[in-house]
Amino acid sequence: MNARVTICGAFGGVNIGDEAIAQTMRHCIAAAFPKAKIGVICTVTRAVLAQNSYALEGAEVASRQDWRYVTAWLRQGPLVIGGGQMLNGSRTSKGLGYLLLIAWIARLFGQKVFILGVGTRAVEKFGLSAWIMRRLAATSSVLRVRDVQSHAALVACGVAQDRVEITADVVFTGVIAPPRSDDGTARAGLLLAVHQSPLVKHYRAQDFAQFAQCVARARGESEIRLLCHDVRPGFDLDFATQVADILRRFPDLSVTILAPKSVGEAMALYGQTDLIISSRMHPLIMGLVAGANVLALGGAGKVADLTQRFGAFAPLNIAATSAEIAAALRDVQQGGQILAGVPQDLKDLAHSNFNDLAKLAT
Repeated sequence: MNARVTICGAFGGVNIGDEAIAQTMRHCIAAAFPKAKIGVICTVTRAVLAQNSYALEGAEVASRQDWRYVTAWLRQGPLVIGGGQMLNGSRTSKGLGYLLLIAWIARLFGQKVFILGVGTRAVEKFGLSAWIMRRLAATSSVLRVRDVQSHAALVACGVAQDRVEITADVVFTGVIAPPRSDDGTARAGLLLAVHQSPLVKHYRAQDFAQFAQCVARARGESEIRLLCHDVRPGFDLDFATQVADILRRFPDLSVTILAPKSVGEAMALYGQTDLIISSRMHPLIMGLVAGANVLALGGAGKVADLTQRFGAFAPLNIAATSAEIAAALRDVQQGGQILAGVPQDLKDLAHSNFNDLAKLAT
């Protein structure tokens, strides 16, 4: 019997999408191992956890720096590296190196290692990252990635193609849900969920502001709401502030910046919104789970994979003309080829991340 299952992920309260993953992972692992305790290793520092007063219901939480807990937990049961863009390449590959180290520790104690529903970024572009990925794949009993792009990246690293299963992002399982509303209130309004980080800059603030202005005017909106999933310096909030400063030059438009502090708060917003546009993956996913219409904005390959695999048209280009934007919005209004609601096969793929784990752990 496994006394504990340890989950390692990009958790810690700094990104709403990652916290949706954390809650989903905890729920699904608890269902797969109903008698086991759950420990969660967050890939942030102790200081960040303390600053955010971070807790995850139904789990014990530790920082990646808390080696006393990490090693004690890994003696007691399997390690799950799961959810989100965990496999990131760089010249130093510190993040991947940490994952390989804890995977080796788990194996040293005779425990299984499962990698579930993960994504990649540039992992195949650096020799050290590719080497670590090959070792990590060899160490794991299961390697499941959430999109076609990640599968291709791991194969490019030298991981055997049949070692990597393509599933879907775990948040599609439906564990996270918007609050129920029985007052008959219709969905309304537009949310533009921005996406920016110090490492990934999809577009300039000026270009995004121009795009937002065109969308609002095509819809007859007087308010533009910019939603941020990550408020750390250099991430979504700073970018949204730049965009808002540009848009406020137009007297006929009002601009609001929204930065939900919890998954529940974000889902409440998505559940009340008619249309969500984003190049960030989790606003699209959480919007679909909430039953909203979503339009993908070009920028991230994983978002293009999502739209291609599950029946949406190609993402809008940030430089789309007013006519192209108007045509896409007409498609939304007429129920055209867009992502609206989560298809059953996508839910099934998301759940397949957790297939047979208890059996495989023995």
